[in-house]
Amino acid sequence: MINQLRADFYRQTHTLGHYLLLILVILFSIVVVYSKQVGGVMVSAPVDVLERLSTVPWTLLSGIRGLTISSSVLMYAFISIFVMVIGYEFSQQTYKNTLVSGISRSGFIIAKFVTMLLDIFMQIVIFFLAGILTGMALGRSVGTSWTNLFGTTLLTALIVLSSLALYSAWPLLF
Repeated sequence: MINQLRADFYRQTHTLGHYLLLILVILFSIVVVYSKQVGGVMVSAPVDVLERLSTVPWTLLSGIRGLTISSSVLMYAFISIFVMVIGYEFSQQTYKNTLVSGISRSGFIIAKFVTMLLDIFMQIVIFFLAGILTGMALGRSVGTSWTNLFGTTLLTALIVLSSLALYSAWPLLF
């Protein structure tokens, strides 16, 4: 299974689609923080949070909050990670070679799922870091301590990862 993970990560780092998705995520983060316009796919938005974000001057912390609300749009972009990780094996018809090489089917699926989780986590962390760097470039204040900002960012990234990973990887679960 370790060799399968290594092969998948090697293939990811040599795939143009991986870098195009990374550029798309960074650009989306920059646009949200620069324009101070948040939104996403949601059933009902917490009106007080949206009003507060639209009326107060933005800090780096409010940028993280805005990015969190907007992160639901990323689930559509992260479907491409599923296609890149799983689809390659089936488009090249190399899944038979992988399964015959000694890895079990469950090991194959677990390796693919772990690859997707790590790819999605990396993209989410870069999404939030691009927002922080954009806010810093615009001269916005931190809004809290740096420790609290990075703690909030990491916790938010993990929460977004759990929701987006389950959505992106649901075909592997069933």
